Order: sequence, then structure tokens, then C-alpha cells
Amino acid sequence: MSRRLQILGFVAIVLFLIVGFARLYSDRLSGGDLFPPYSTLRADPLGTRAYFEALSEMPGLTVRRWMRPFQKLDTSRPATIILPGMTREAWAGFVRQESDALDALVRGGSRIVVVFAPELTPQSAPASVRKGSPAEAARKKKREEEEAKREAELPERLRRTDWVQLWGVAAKLRWMADRGQGAVRVEGAADRLPPTLPWKSEVYFDASSGSSNSVASSAALARVGWKSLYTRASFPVLIERSRGLGSIVLASDAYFLSNEALRDRRFPELLSWLVGSQASVVFCETHLGVKEDLGIAALARRYGLTGAAALALVLAALFIWRRTALFVPPLPESEETELAYSQTAGLEALLRRAVKPADLISCCIGEWKQATRSSDEARVHAALAALPPNASVPERYNAIVRALKRR
Repeated sequence: MSRRLQILGFVAIVLFLIVGFARLYSDRLSGGDLFPPYSTLRADPLGTRAYFEALSEMPGLTVRRWMRPFQKLDTSRPATIILPGMTREAWAGFVRQESDALDALVRGGSRIVVVFAPELTPQSAPASVRKGSPAEAARKKKREEEEAKREAELPERLRRTDWVQLWGVAAKLRWMADRGQGAVRVEGAADRLPPTLPWKSEVYFDASSGSSNSVASSAALARVGWKSLYTRASFPVLIERSRGLGSIVLASDAYFLSNEALRDRRFPELLSWLVGSQASVVFCETHLGVKEDLGIAALARRYGLTGAAALALVLAALFIWRRTALFVPPLPESEETELAYSQTAGLEALLRRAVKPADLISCCIGEWKQATRSSDEARVHAALAALPPNASVPERYNAIVRALKRR
């Protein structure tokens, strides 16, 4: 096989592998299982892509994703900001600069909608996800104490947010027995909202960080301005509050936002009520760990340099081809073998084997003295004596040559 065919075969294999991996990555990306649950980039039952695309089709409504820090959100124009799939750990891990940014958005007229991922207590969770032994609980408590100690050393803007102090609410977890009723609409809530909702999460909301019963939780929330819209086993699970020019909505189960719910049991009145009267909707992905990549490739796509990058790849491929394949046909190879011969080759080979490089000059002088006549040596000494003491090496060499040429 010729070299050109080998190169073409290698290039074909590389292109096949690139196309195969690109197709595999595209299939995984379109399915969305690479992204966390309740992300708007997921198209499977656990995602919220259907809700995102449905709102995008609404006339007069601008819908977009946000994958950057909360403090970089535009506060000049009010919008409905939805945080789907929030976990209690992520909610408790918000630092002050993030929560202050959200609070500024609410006070400026925006509507913040925080929808928590469903969570079960150890009593109702499967055995595979229950809490471990007392030793593990002790280690967890020790880690929490160490984290609290480290947090006390941080500056104020990097400390964790106390949501009870900021918004007067805390997300708690406890076992609930609703006998299959799910979430029930509270008397006094908007009539257009569904009377019941499927609700499996055992997260509820309270106005204090301590333990309390359902009646105390609802009363405490009402005292700080929260309005309970749905309860599960009499515990508030969907609440709303006005703050400044905007409003806040908290829900403890994100099922009604999922693709599965929009396929099987959709609640358009509730989904429309969540958006409110704002003309812009922002789905945040930052708290889910989906962040925008601001690398060179992302910047090139943003500023329309994709064509330039493709052209650079083509030029690189042509350069590699030019270095590996000749455009001019090579000269025909001769079938005869030519041997190069030099008259001094034998002497050079003999000197390399028998004489060291450092001894070559002294060896040559010794051989000359053995082969020369006494008269020649006398003429050399006489020629050197006739030269001035500061004569250069070329002058000495020329004088010796002239003396030896005399007959």
C-alpha cells in the first residue's frame, strides 16, 4: 500500500471517530441526562424543559436561562426569576452577597419563585437512603461544628445567609401523613388555583428555626407577612409574600414544574400564576451547578468567530497535508547502486583506528622526522631562524614550505 493511501485511510478513521463521538455527545445532550434534575436543559421526566419552552412560545413574554452568579442579574427591569430544583443544602449554603442580590431584585419589583426538590424524612424514605449509624451522625455533627467555626472567620459577605432574619422563613423537614390528599388549597387563596396538587415532599416552611406544629407554623408565617396557599397535612408547603415592590413564592415540591407533570397532570392555572404579571422570565441554573463557560470557545461563539475558527482548522489541515504529502511527484528511484570512493578514504580509516585525535599532530611530526633527511631539517631550522620573533603561524608555515621546496 502506498503512503498516500495510508494517510487517506488514517484521515478517514479519525473523521469517523470524530463524527461518532459528536453524535453520541449530541444524543446525550439532547436527552438532558447530563444535567441535574429540574434543569431546563433536561428533556426527560425529571427536567423542566417543557415548561421553559412553553413559556418561550407565549407572545409578549421573554424567557431566558441564567447560568452566572446571582449578583450579576440585571436589577434595572423587574422580572420573574425562577429557581427550580432547589435543595435545602443549597438553600442553606447561600452566602450573604447572593441573598442580598436576590433581596435587591425583590425590592426592585421582581418576583422570586424558589421551588424545592422533593425530599423525604428517614422514616418515610427507602432503606437505601436512610440515615446511617449513630457514629455517622456524630461525625456529621462534628463536621457541622468545624464548618461553623471556619465560617465565623470569614468576612460578612461570604458568610451563610440566615433566611429567618432576612425573609422570615425557614425550610424544614418532618414526616407527614396526608393519607394521599397531597397539597390542599388553603381557604382564602385564589379560586383559579387547583384545589389539590400531587405532593410527595416532606419539606415545609416555618418562620423560626426551632421545632413547631402545623398550627404554629402557619400562625408564625402570617405574623411576618407570609400567606399560606397550600398545605400538606396542615403544614405550609406553598407560600407567598410581598416585599418592597416585588414578591416571593416558595414551594417545597417541584413536581408540578417537571416534564412528567406537564405530560400526565398539568396545572396551567398554577404555572401561569407563578409567572405573575412580569413580561420577562429568568430560569436560574446556577444553584444547580450549571454555570456558563467563559472560556475561549464560549467567547468565540458569542462574538461570531466560529467561522474564523473553522477557517483556522482548515488551514492547519492543509499545512499538515503539505508536510506529509508531496504535490510534485518524487524522482524515480535508480535500480543501480552507486558507490562513493575517495583516494584518501583508506588513510582516513586507518588513522581513525590507530591514532587518537589528540596524538595526531605529534604522530605526524614523528613520522616526518623519521622519513626526512638531516639537510631538510637544517633548512627548516634556518628558515625559522630568519624570521622575526613575532612572526605569525601562517608566516612560519610558508617559510617552512619554501625551504623544503628548494633542491
